[in-house]
Parts: sequence; C-alpha cells; structure tokens
Amino acid sequence: MASGGWRITGRLELLENPIATAEFLVVDTETNGLGGEACELTELGVVLVGGGELHDRWESLVRTSAPLSRGIQRFTGITQRMVDEAPPL
Repeated sequence: MASGGWRITGRLELLENPIATAEFLVVDTETNGLGGEACELTELGVVLVGGGELHDRWESLVRTSAPLSRGIQRFTGITQRMVDEAPPL
C-alpha cells in the first residue's frame, strides 16, 4: 500500500472484478509532442472512478521550458499562453 492509502491493483485481480464495481484511477497526459529528452508534459488529468461513478477529478496545465509548436497547439487545444501561466512540474 502506498503512503497515500492507495495500492496498485494487479492485472489478474482487476479482471476478476466487474468493471462496474471496481475502483480505479484514470490518468491522461498531454505533451509538447517532441521526442526524447525534449519531451515535456503540458497537461495532467486524473479521475477517480468507482462503482461506475466519477468520485473525484483533478487537472493541471504544466509550464514548459520550450515553446509549443503551432501544430501541437492545434492538436491539443493548449496554447502557449496557457502553459506560460501554468505552474512548473
């Protein structure tokens, strides 16, 4: 069990429980679209689902050190101004 009171569920255990009754965390990330060391997180979103219902959610934009390309801004909907005003990771 992790210090926050959560534990990672093994794959086999998860498959034994119906998804409608399971409790799980869904994590979504957006990046600047660059590869390797240049790849940076631009947004992190998390939702806690249990018993088929949304229990909690959290999201945050993340400040980047490199400018976002116009292509990645169009693809994600995240603008340079949004990440410039966001907290760093």
